[in-house]
Formats: sequence, C-alpha cells, structure tokens
Amino acid sequence: MEELHSKELTILAEEIKRLNKDKLDFVRFTITSIKLFMKY
Repeated sequence: MEELHSKELTILAEEIKRLNKDKLDFVRFTITSIKLFMKY
C-alpha cells in the first residue's frame, strides 16, 4: 500500500515538473513575442 502511494506521488511530481516546464516555455514565448512587438 505504501509503495503504491509513493509511486503515485512520483508520477504526480513528474507531471508537475512537466507542467512547470510547459509554463516556463509559455512565459518565454510570451516575453519573446512582446519584445518583438515592441520593436515595431
């Protein structure tokens, strides 16, 4: 039972890491877009 729980937590942690990376990529993309927009 305890092992299953830690396995689920590990999967959840990986999911959160992936989501955070996606969020970071999105923020970088937005900042880049704003910078490009400011040039014109």
